[in-house]
Amino acid sequence: NHEDRLRNAVLDNLRAAFGVTQASRAPDDQDHAVLSLPHLLRLDELNINFVGGIDSYTAYHHKLTPNLAVRHGHISKKGAGASAVETLRHMRHSCIIGHCHRLAVVHLTEHDMDGNPSTLVGAETGTMARTKGGLGYAVRPDWQQGFVVVTVWPDGNANARTIPFVDGRLLA
Repeated sequence: NHEDRLRNAVLDNLRAAFGVTQASRAPDDQDHAVLSLPHLLRLDELNINFVGGIDSYTAYHHKLTPNLAVRHGHISKKGAGASAVETLRHMRHSCIIGHCHRLAVVHLTEHDMDGNPSTLVGAETGTMARTKGGLGYAVRPDWQQGFVVVTVWPDGNANARTIPFVDGRLLA
């Protein structure tokens, strides 16, 4: 949702430049607008694929496995892990979410009509932004710096673990 601010600023102040792309080097180049986050961050030069759409960030998801999706997230509950649990209950499949800026991995067991259990995994990805000052819109936020690493096995099962960033170093 933070990258929406860039798009909205361009639309509000530079509407004629909205959607302008650079000359393509090859037919299969991604055509990101010059004033877009993927272009300004030079993600293609870093071999980073930008996934997402121009639609609402709350609806977009990227399927990693048949049972696991990455979502921006749209549910925010108090306390690390609470947003992931509520998202699992709502979506009914394993999810990795952002939005809440917290760092957590949770598991939720659901049962089908016949009583067969299924364990879902939910993860909140944390933030790599500086948390002091709350990015200018939150006072003393309950956010954690870090990220989530997901391991996917050939059978489609996946596991997530948090990598906290504390006092300027990764605690892996």
